[in-house]
Amino acid sequence: MADTVVMPRLGMTMLEATVVKWLREDGAEIETGDVILEVETDKVVQEIEATSSGRLKQAAEVGESVGIGRPLAYILAEGEEPPQTGKPAGKATQTLAQEPRTGRKAAARRPPMRATPIARRIAAEHNLDLESIQGSGPGGRIVEADVKAALEASAAVGSPRVKESVPLTGVRAATARHLQESATIPQVTLNRECDAAPLLRARESLSLRASELGVRVSYNAMFAKALALALAEFPALNSSMSDGAIDIFEDVNIGVAVETDRGLLVPVLFNADKRSLVDLTNELQTLSAKAADATIQANELSGGTATITNLGALRIDYFNPILNSPESVILGIGRIRRHVSGTATVWLSLTFDHRVADGADAARLLDHIAGSLSDPARLV
Repeated sequence: MADTVVMPRLGMTMLEATVVKWLREDGAEIETGDVILEVETDKVVQEIEATSSGRLKQAAEVGESVGIGRPLAYILAEGEEPPQTGKPAGKATQTLAQEPRTGRKAAARRPPMRATPIARRIAAEHNLDLESIQGSGPGGRIVEADVKAALEASAAVGSPRVKESVPLTGVRAATARHLQESATIPQVTLNRECDAAPLLRARESLSLRASELGVRVSYNAMFAKALALALAEFPALNSSMSDGAIDIFEDVNIGVAVETDRGLLVPVLFNADKRSLVDLTNELQTLSAKAADATIQANELSGGTATITNLGALRIDYFNPILNSPESVILGIGRIRRHVSGTATVWLSLTFDHRVADGADAARLLDHIAGSLSDPARLV
């Protein structure tokens, strides 16, 4: 009987993934454990391995979205045929190869668009689709006046011309869904300017002591540790809403927002309240590199209980971050500003879910974070 390779669940919120690349050809002989294709969830690109040995029969196409538990491929024994699943076995490749030719033949039979040269030029300059215009010339030919009338009509209704339509896929689609989910949460942001001079001195001192290991302690590791210690002290905010109840988590796992060319990803530092700054710095560097080159795993992006997002490197002083649903807390960090007086300050912005805590509770949490930054010995 054919062995079916199905789409695995690669994350708690995953519903489907997209086939991005087949690494073994249809009909190839494969062994158990061979990597046969890559799929992309809304967060990561994941390799899928063969579950047995035999002849590979692909059951999904590149670009196709496949739900959890649905077939990706069949692994067949000698002389075995794949099950009939709505796509005739052995004919999928032939059909796919024929469809583009059929489409070109159909296009060739379509009557040519009749338009004057000047009408075509004006339409091209304004990115206007000639097929949307009714021609008034002889035989329905599109003339200059028709194109200008279409442009005036578009301007009259205030419709901007679309330069490009970019589908929402992958990480960007996930970000959009999270923002929609967050829009339903009553969230409040508290902003506070903090003394950052002790943090600067502590970072230099810690980095000097860690230099033997080739480590320069990162600011994000220090902010993550400060948030983690505060949540350990105020566990009611280390939580999320769940079916009318508040789930308070035992572990304090801090996600750190990382910018990639595919969108924003949030690798998680597990048990951040109990780990050293050097350890957190090393892991954060590793996770950030994996996020950048799309090798990060789904389990490294899930399980967070709170998040930090730092825009200081982009010279942002302060901002109101949006919750990373279903978490109840996110800490926004602005740039550290050095003043001529020799002091330094940083703005912290704490957004929280008002359903799980009141403003006073969140204010105490933020005060604890600020206290750790002004007394970095707490972080060590």
